[in-house]
Amino acid sequence: MRLARGLTLALALLFGGLWPGTAVAESPWFLHPFGELRAYFSDWLVVCEDRGYGPCRAVNYQPDPAGDSTWGLARVALHHLPNGTYGIELYLRDMVAEKADPVRISIEDWAWDLAPSDWRPGELRVRNVLETLTLTDPVTTDELIGAMRAGDWMYVATGDGAQAEFSLRGVTAAILAMRAKADENAR
Repeated sequence: MRLARGLTLALALLFGGLWPGTAVAESPWFLHPFGELRAYFSDWLVVCEDRGYGPCRAVNYQPDPAGDSTWGLARVALHHLPNGTYGIELYLRDMVAEKADPVRISIEDWAWDLAPSDWRPGELRVRNVLETLTLTDPVTTDELIGAMRAGDWMYVATGDGAQAEFSLRGVTAAILAMRAKADENAR
C-alpha cells in the first residue's frame, strides 16, 4: 500500500509541476523584532531564527477570530532539520495529546491513521507544550511532506474530537525557501 501511494505521489509531483525549482516569496523577506528573518509564501510563513542564519520552519495557522489565543485555533509547523529532513508539529486548540489517539491526517485522496508510536506530545524541541503533538516517524513525515506539496488542503482529526483544516497553497515554495536558506547558510 505504501509503495503504491508513494508511486502515485511521485507521479503527481513530477507531472504536477511541483518538482524542486526556485521559490519566490509573495512578500519580501523582513526582519521581525524577535530577530527572525521572515517571508510569506501564499498561506505559509517561513521563519528563520538568528536573523536568517539559524534553523527555519514554515508555519500555517488558523487565527482565533476572538483574539483569545496567540497560537490561534490550530497551527501546523514544518521544521527543516539539519540532516535535510523535516519535523512536523500540530497544534489544535483544546486537544489533549494524551487522549488524541487516533490521529488522522487526510490530504486529497491520501489518509494516514497515525499510531501512537508515530507521534509524541509536545513540540519538536519542547515536550511539555499543551495541545501540541510532533510526528516522529520519518517515513510518515516524508510521505506527508510529499502529499502536502501535491495537495490543496490538509485535514486533521484526533480521537478527543479536535479537528482542523489547513490550506496547502504556498507550501512547496515555503519548503524550497527553507532548503535554499539552509544551503546558503552551509556555504
